[in-house]
Amino acid sequence: MMQYVMNTINMLFRHISYVKLIFMSTIINIEKLKEIIDDTHLSVAAVERKAGLKRNVLQNILYGKSKAPNSSTINAITKALNCKLQEIMESEDTEDWVSWDKDLFLGIVSKVCEELDKDSLSTNYNFILLMVDECYRYCIESSSKHVDDSFVKWLIKKNK
Repeated sequence: MMQYVMNTINMLFRHISYVKLIFMSTIINIEKLKEIIDDTHLSVAAVERKAGLKRNVLQNILYGKSKAPNSSTINAITKALNCKLQEIMESEDTEDWVSWDKDLFLGIVSKVCEELDKDSLSTNYNFILLMVDECYRYCIESSSKHVDDSFVKWLIKKNK
């Protein structure tokens, strides 16, 4: 169990630049994406090459053939277009975005894994992400900059 938890933490650390993508429903505004591409005066194929994507990946997104592109694809597209993720999201209202506090997030990851290990619970990556997400949102919404240990324990117990 401990090895699994450590592997999960390591995976989260490796992907820390994509954490916001993991915790948001990533819905791309196709029209906005097309506008940004048009503004660059690049062809779709040129953006794909610049982003290091395989041929037709972006085209499939634009024509609705790829409904859920992964975070690395989205990240590559935004870098190639020199734009922010918020610019290509379905909602232009960034009020819905969860604010980012790296120290709080890492503290919650650690506490969730500690609690799971304490109870010797067998779990999976998705369960850990859901627990971390719910704890993180709870702390942010309650304007707390610290991990709420009692909430973490309660949440895990509730979802066992």
